[in-house]
Amino acid sequence: MRDYWFFLSYSRRDGNNPYLRRFYETLASRVARSAAIDAAVEIKDIGFFDVSDIDTGDVWDDTLQEALQTSRVLVCMYSRSYFSSDYCGKEFTIFRDRLEAYSRTYNVRPPPLIMPVLWDRPDKLPKNLPQIVSEIQYPHDEFGQEYAEQGLDLLMRQQEYSDSYERFIMRFGDKLVQVGQLSPPLPRPQQVQTLATVRSAFHPAIAPPRQDGSEPLAKTTTDVFISYASQDRERVIPIVRVLEERGYSVWWDRRIIPGKIFDQMIEDAINSAKCVIVIWSKQSIISDWVKIEANEGRERRILIPVLIDNVKIPFAFRRIQTASLIDWRGEESHLELKSVLDAINLLLSEQKRK
Repeated sequence: MRDYWFFLSYSRRDGNNPYLRRFYETLASRVARSAAIDAAVEIKDIGFFDVSDIDTGDVWDDTLQEALQTSRVLVCMYSRSYFSSDYCGKEFTIFRDRLEAYSRTYNVRPPPLIMPVLWDRPDKLPKNLPQIVSEIQYPHDEFGQEYAEQGLDLLMRQQEYSDSYERFIMRFGDKLVQVGQLSPPLPRPQQVQTLATVRSAFHPAIAPPRQDGSEPLAKTTTDVFISYASQDRERVIPIVRVLEERGYSVWWDRRIIPGKIFDQMIEDAINSAKCVIVIWSKQSIISDWVKIEANEGRERRILIPVLIDNVKIPFAFRRIQTASLIDWRGEESHLELKSVLDAINLLLSEQKRK
């Protein structure tokens, strides 16, 4: 595993912004200079930025989880979409758990290793931030008045603020190295948490216990239930990521907590869902479980079928309009992906009116 100086946590909605990558590169360069890192060390080995660091063939979740377990500092890019992102909330949870483990080990207060950056102007952020974020008191004006008032994205876009941006990079990068060197390295988790199962720090709501005392896995309501064959799990992850980045709550993980009954877990989850997406593939068209789940969505008139392989859909579901993501490679502009998102929005808005 690489030991990164920092992990850049950002909403994937901001990922297409070229200034975000420029910020990552200039921050990593400043950290390298401030920490006197050998010139042979590459930028991508100083800070983790998933677009540049995940090579072809790597498992996205595994690579990102390793970086979260080894980075010294978590840099959070506060934007309008950051706090609605389930994945950002999960990244925050995993790093926060490392801080709490450090606090217990050394019997001290957690060190200030979560460093927020105002990417958007403060007045563009949600008025009520998640409680766990509100606990972080951070002096943004320490890095410049223009930055504290306008946010970093604007400073980078307008030439008149170029000096303010350079000052920010120097001060923030030096501060990152300072806090990263103050304390012993954070412990790595004894039990690795997966992004699929960890709970987002920004979306903590859970369903009340059942009468028999057992704890349900599903929230009281879930926007989307995804039905798929277990063999297609890695192919489903990019779809889940797109939905969660748009603020939808998604139930999709089928790994069972010890003591849970599989059919009860599925029933709870699907009953709480506002819409059901079925992923048709070579594997799922022969899965009895997928057909049962899809039928539940069809009977409730909340089914959205998606095709990821060129296969013949089971007879009972052929009359339902199906979106084809066979040639989808993650691009947001894909017309069929947009049709899926439109269908979800329509179902959710219809249920709000009921």
